[in-house]
Amino acid sequence: MVSAYQLASWIEPLYLKFRDQIDIIGIAAFRGVPDIFRELVRVSIEKLSPKEVLIDWDGEVSRAYGLTFGQCRVVVVAPDGTVVQAVNGTATPATFRRVTDSIADAMQETAAIQSASDENLA
Repeated sequence: MVSAYQLASWIEPLYLKFRDQIDIIGIAAFRGVPDIFRELVRVSIEKLSPKEVLIDWDGEVSRAYGLTFGQCRVVVVAPDGTVVQAVNGTATPATFRRVTDSIADAMQETAAIQSASDENLA
């Protein structure tokens, strides 16, 4: 299980920096949970989490993003689905800067693509 401190060291500062400019989605790996308990787990997560959480029942998402049980991993995914940054563990000033720089770069690139697309439509 990932500690609340590890998660809080990332989620709150990222939210405060970017507010509504980005989506923050948690991934909860529940591989091996019997089908009979899945609805109970889903409802419990919805009640406990103020943010969106993707429940990974079969481990597919965890494998795709290199998640490890018990370790916090922050993955920055551009709007086109490209992984632009991934870091493990509690946020440090250096890792937080790397992640926020990656987010800012992805946002600039997305804005440039959108602007070029708008110009082509005009």
